[in-house]
Amino acid sequence: MIDRWAGHSGREWDLMLNYYDAAGMRSGVGEYAVFQKGTKFTAMKMLTDRFPQIFSAYDHVLFIDDDIETSGEDLNGLFAACRRHSLDLAQMALTDDSACNWNELFTRPTGSDPRRVSAVEIMMPVFSRQALKWVMPTFGQSISGFGLDLVWGQIVADKGGRIAVLDDIAARHARPVDQAGGAYYRYLRRHGINAKAELWTLLKSYDAQRELIAV
Repeated sequence: MIDRWAGHSGREWDLMLNYYDAAGMRSGVGEYAVFQKGTKFTAMKMLTDRFPQIFSAYDHVLFIDDDIETSGEDLNGLFAACRRHSLDLAQMALTDDSACNWNELFTRPTGSDPRRVSAVEIMMPVFSRQALKWVMPTFGQSISGFGLDLVWGQIVADKGGRIAVLDDIAARHARPVDQAGGAYYRYLRRHGINAKAELWTLLKSYDAQRELIAV
């Protein structure tokens, strides 16, 4: 799905691709490439630990899943809106046919103003440079990613940061969540990773609320 935006000639952002194995390597796509056999969150941990200078060069950083349908133009607009509104944690709103557990993240007819929420989804969070530093200690605390969305929101809010969803830039989360047979969840079970245990441990550790709500 990244073909819809990775090669966009007018993109105003740099691209890093995280490969889980060499089989899918695409030469010449993006400015950076990383190979690691873990999850998105183990990659975030490894990269921010070993190469923090990469991220310090950017005002905002987006960690987007490969099953998000969007466009190069919308990603340009996303970063521009985050700068314009001084957002510390944000995401594009989701189309009605997207897979998501949080009702507040689906698009609403509210215009171009950011809609304040308590957190955003782990599928495509945008962090300001300072917010990324605030949440970095959490990257090694959930291999599954469960609980990180609520904890990131708690941390950023406690620091006085601005959290919002952008209704005028909609994206589609195309792949259904399949906890029984999906490849991601099979990977977690194969490695003995209890996602729900990670969720509740994180929420307790950070005294984070259990729901994503409007604020």
